[in-house]
Order: sequence, then C-alpha cells, then structure tokens
Amino acid sequence: MKIKNIISCASLLVAVMLSSCSKYEEDDVVIKFKVENKTFETLTLYCDLSIREIQIDDNGEGECVLSDIDHSYASLHYGEESRQIFIEKKDRIEISFDGFDFIKSFKFIGAKERIVDYLNSFSITRIKPSDYQLSFSDFEKRLWELDKESQDLFSARKFQETFPVFYKMESNKIKYAYAQSLLMYPVGHSFHTKGNSYTPDDEYYNSIQKMMVEDEDIIGVMPYREFLKEGAYISYRNSEPSTNFYDKTLLKMKFFIENFKNDIVKQSMLNYLAVEYIHRYGIDNISELQRYYDTYVQIPELRKIYSEVYDKYDTLSFGKPSPDFNATDKDGKLYSLKDFLGKYVYIDIWATWCGPCRKEIPALHNLSKQFSDKNINFLSLSVDTDKDKWLNMINQNKEMAGYQLYLGNKSQFQKNYRVNSIPRFILLDKKGHIIKKEMTLPSSEQTIQFLNSLEGI
Repeated sequence: MKIKNIISCASLLVAVMLSSCSKYEEDDVVIKFKVENKTFETLTLYCDLSIREIQIDDNGEGECVLSDIDHSYASLHYGEESRQIFIEKKDRIEISFDGFDFIKSFKFIGAKERIVDYLNSFSITRIKPSDYQLSFSDFEKRLWELDKESQDLFSARKFQETFPVFYKMESNKIKYAYAQSLLMYPVGHSFHTKGNSYTPDDEYYNSIQKMMVEDEDIIGVMPYREFLKEGAYISYRNSEPSTNFYDKTLLKMKFFIENFKNDIVKQSMLNYLAVEYIHRYGIDNISELQRYYDTYVQIPELRKIYSEVYDKYDTLSFGKPSPDFNATDKDGKLYSLKDFLGKYVYIDIWATWCGPCRKEIPALHNLSKQFSDKNINFLSLSVDTDKDKWLNMINQNKEMAGYQLYLGNKSQFQKNYRVNSIPRFILLDKKGHIIKKEMTLPSSEQTIQFLNSLEGI
C-alpha cells in the first residue's frame, strides 16, 4: 500500500492556501464550485488535519485542485455550516449551492454522489447515558448490539461492490465510533451511578486490547486513530495517571514504538501524536518528543507534514516578531500593534459569550490598576461575532480594563496565533516581540511575579 493512501489529504497539513489553479494532472482531485447569492468570499475544506481555503470570485465560481490523494474524508464549510464529502484520486466534482441556504441547496455532482448523500443523512444510534449504569459486560454487549444495527443499515446501502475502499473505511469508522465509548466507561459509570466507582479489571483491559489492531488501510479513519491514541495510554494500566499533556504524549509514543509492528501504522501514529501536540502547545521544550520522532519516523511524506507544522509554529517562538492585527475602538478608530509599542503589551483575546473570559475581567482590572504606573499596556481584543454585544458590555461594565478593541471573529491574528480556545493571553516586549504566546491568566499569582520580573517594567 502506498504511503499516500495513509496520509491522504494530510499531506496538505495546516497549510492554508488559496486555490486558484486551473491546470491539473490526471490523478488530481478537481472540485469546481458555483455559488449563487455569495455571502462569504471563501469556502473552507477540512481534510483530515489540513485546511484549504477556496476563493469564490465575483461570478460565484471557484476551483480546488488536490494532488497526491488516493482517498479521504473531507468536510466543506461555508460560514458556520458544513457538508461532508468523500474524495478519491481522479475525481472530477461539481458543487453548487445558494449562499442564503447552504444546507438545503447543496448539490454534489460526481462519482461519489451516493456516498455524499449517505454521509450527510446517516447517523449511528448513540449509546444512552443510562447505559453507563450497566455492568461492564452488559455495557459492552449493548455497545456491539448498537454497532450491528448501524452496520446493517450501512450495508443496506450496498456500497461494498461499487466503492470497496469507502466501504471498509466507513464500516470501521462506525465500529470505532462505538469502541470509543469503551474508553469512557470507567468515568461514565461513576458519573451516571452517582459515585459508584468502577475499577478497570482484566475484562476491561482485554476488551481495549482486542481493538488495538494494526490496519494501515484505515489509518485515515479518525475514530480508529483516536481509539489507538487513547488506548495506548490506557494500556499502561499500572502507571500513575498523568495530567500533563506532554508526558501523556510521550507515553503514547513509547507504546507504539514498543508494541506496534506495522511500520506504516506505527510511524503514522507517531506523526499524528507529534503534530497534535504541536498544534496545541507549540514547539517549546519538546526535546524528548523530537528525539522519538527523529529516531522512528522515516517516511518522507510524514516528515514533510511534521516539518511544515513545526516551521509554522516556529514563527511564534520566544523573541520572534508578533503577528500584527487591525482592530477598532468603540468609535470606529482603527488600531494596529504598532500603536501600543514602546511598552510591554499584555493581550487578552476574549468574547462576551465566554464565561471563563468574563470571570477574568475583575482580575484583569485589578492587574491593570496595580501596574498603572508601569511600562505596560493592557489590551483586550474582542472576537465576538456580534459587535453590538461587545459595545454594550464595554459601555456598561466599569471594570473593563485598559484598551478595549473589536477584532472580530476568525481574524488573521487569531489564525496566526492558533487561537482554538479563549480566553487567551499573550505577552509581548516593548518592540512587539513574543515573550509568551500563552501567558498566564490575570488571576494567577504567577502573572504578577512574572510581570514584576520584566526588565524596565
């Protein structure tokens, strides 16, 4: 099996590109778009861990060309709505929709039309919360009963002969979607029985182990990868639980290094874990992870993926110039980062709908008062979709500290800093260079100590 079957669309990892190419090879996947009543300038295609933005022109037309893909699930997003698709090499696809009603008007023309219809209409029967009250053996029995029901409904679609690759991937996607509930049973049982704790025994661990199979044909199936990832950690049944994500990642990598024989699956999982960690936490203090990676991941395509991710996060390391932004105050005046330089800059990325963000407002207010005579600017950037809600809050809440600016949702600044959750705090030096891309919260005692330690504060 070729490695491009494994990485599929992940070969485009995290590279956000505008797709306007009109020349393509025979094996390329070519998707042409026609949008009536365009309400957004771009469509976004998520394919495994990759993101590709497709520009829609003034005529409502766009094109996306994907190379080196054998087969992959993907999702197409327009604004906050999405549709699932499945692609294989040589596919020629036409997608059309009305921007005013993306979901209902969505039309897919191509060889995978039946698959796309299935993906956007079929859902498995979920396990009920009350099922977690069952004994583990009864819970597992119930789980596989539900799996059989869903597998029978899927098989009735008769994809096996026409689309054998998709059939195997989807069948395993269903199976491992259910299998993930096995991982949750100890916590779920305790919660839904109101404290009746469950201690995993040999029966539990054996059930997990049975599902830890090595199959390179389905390494592109997300539930399968996720099960392997979490199952690897659970397999260390005698280890002390760790709440440190880095330590957990290293343990999981060690499991695949020591226990998996299929080289493609092993290297793919090591790559998956390493990339996932960098996506979340960046590249600071990852020497042991890097050592594991360099020693055991040798497939060029996977190393290319890792390098692309690493290089992008390297732009956010200590001492690098911060990405810029454009944001407005309540009167509409435009500001950028240069307007706040000459002093340290403590940035708060927040939104009115975010409970944890609002919880930090009093602490940020007190922090700004404590450092009011110091060389530091406190800057809050709102990522609200509704600007009026932001205006109402800053006008009514007297504890809003420092400079209050409206950045808006899905800004380039958010993308550059990989802001996946808020609140997010960032600390820059007087020249706009990064000191901490993930600064501690205003309510943390460490924040005051760290700010006081800054030279020339």
